[in-house]
Amino acid sequence: MAGTHPPSEEVEQYWIYAQGDRQDYYEAHDVLKQKDMTANDIPESDNDTVRELDEEALQHDSPTSLSGKWNVFLKPAEIDDVWGYVTELVKENEIYSAKVTAKYGREEENRGNHVIVVYTPNYFDKEDVFRVRELLRNKCGIEETLYYKPDIYTRKGIYADTAQERGLPGASRYFG
Repeated sequence: MAGTHPPSEEVEQYWIYAQGDRQDYYEAHDVLKQKDMTANDIPESDNDTVRELDEEALQHDSPTSLSGKWNVFLKPAEIDDVWGYVTELVKENEIYSAKVTAKYGREEENRGNHVIVVYTPNYFDKEDVFRVRELLRNKCGIEETLYYKPDIYTRKGIYADTAQERGLPGASRYFG
């Protein structure tokens, strides 16, 4: 776990990272591996653009083509405690990986809040995606609606202000 100071105090790094044992994570949570997947594993959607992005993500040959993340926005007074819970869950192999904006990153972007980005390795595996959301609720005290964004959306430049022009209902694949 990188970072010598808690996120609210770290002034030399933009991000602080937490990484677990990725191979063990797949096995412990029975997460689908991309090499074992077919088009039948694509989650259902009524939106043509969502389906096209999902198909593209499945066909892409990158190990991170199916990854995605829950984004949790928190005030500086809350960030250290919640980040501590998240890093414990990473150490326990309950969360795949995570990162948090440090004080430096938050101030560099002139933002009032920090963001914790909690990754899952395969956004097609809705059971794992929502299992992680429940951990954020039950173990980290996150109560507000959370939004899950596949990394392909980020790579394609899909954000809240561009999603509708691309034919998407929003910049996230899941929420709740």
